[in-house]
Amino acid sequence: MTGVARPLVVALAVVLAGAPAPVIAKPLAPAATQDARAATHLVREMRTHRRDGDARAALQAMRAAPPDVRANVRVVGQWLLALLDQRRFDDARAMLGSLRIPEAQRIVQIRVAELHLALVAGDVRGALEGADALLREHADHLDVLALEVRALAAAGDFRGADRALEAFAPDSSAWLRAELYAELLDARAAALMADDAFLGDALGLLETALEEAPHRGDVRARYADALVRWQRYDEAEEQIALGLESPGPDETALLRQRGDLYRETGRVDEAAAAYEALLEAQPRDLAAVLGLARCRARQRDKAAAIALVEDAVTWDRGVDALVVLAELHESEGELEASEAALRRVLERKPDNLRACWRLSRVLARQGEMEEVDELVARYEARKEELLARTR
Repeated sequence: MTGVARPLVVALAVVLAGAPAPVIAKPLAPAATQDARAATHLVREMRTHRRDGDARAALQAMRAAPPDVRANVRVVGQWLLALLDQRRFDDARAMLGSLRIPEAQRIVQIRVAELHLALVAGDVRGALEGADALLREHADHLDVLALEVRALAAAGDFRGADRALEAFAPDSSAWLRAELYAELLDARAAALMADDAFLGDALGLLETALEEAPHRGDVRARYADALVRWQRYDEAEEQIALGLESPGPDETALLRQRGDLYRETGRVDEAAAAYEALLEAQPRDLAAVLGLARCRARQRDKAAAIALVEDAVTWDRGVDALVVLAELHESEGELEASEAALRRVLERKPDNLRACWRLSRVLARQGEMEEVDELVARYEARKEELLARTR
């Protein structure tokens, strides 16, 4: 291959359309090579398939191309984005990790993929800052706009996300607009589910999201979660079964939700087995760890429950593990330990409704009513803010 000043070796072995792709060991080719015309045609074909919501067809088109064409950096960019369209985050992360691309060849699609994966990993601030920077350079780029919508939603700026979605041209990808709208509704519902008082509102949003994107197993899993919390267990089981009829990237979320359903309906041993099966594949699946800890507590194995959660606290980037730790201590009457965990939550997340409410209850049990009144007032104010922010 000619015209490559600094050859870059790509070693990629990801699963495409259910079968492993051949390993590529070719230089990433700039547009000036002899394969540029074929690469340009393939990029257009892949982009068209993606905008029609058919990432599988985009990947199939890529597989059919000659190795030199597949190695073109623009094709690699579309390849990464097609994997992300399918929510195959592990495959995209593995592929991206195998690339060695100088800054000059890190085209916008690859930068979008990097930031999307950062967002999935929980780096909301970094993803949002990166999306804002890309948007200043590529204001009309659909993939950049989609990243901006997702980053704003993850940051809780739902009105900003709405405005970003409105920036899509009317003749742009109808599939992508529907997908992002469903994700926005799901994010709003997740925020509202911080307090059981808003479960009805969350269910309504999730029902609309599933009308827009019935294939989204992650949305269906959250819908089942809301149904479980409202004790509509039969409906939750139906939703989980429906989602598992077409296994995909969200199968883990549905299986985890099945464990939650078992736990809440008293089938604790089955729930524990479900969580353990998930943890064999993903030892740091936080929700499965916390679900298993709750099972151990119900099985009267408090030491195992506390050990699971205390370990999770060391690597949980959020506060969920601390909230469950406080819950376990409170259930055992260890009010000071519960209070300490909840204060750690509120140091990190002052607007955490669950921690605010639970701390008021723990303090009330200790007779510290002056601070209870302050916490209740803060809790009510935060609820109003949350409701206003999500509408």
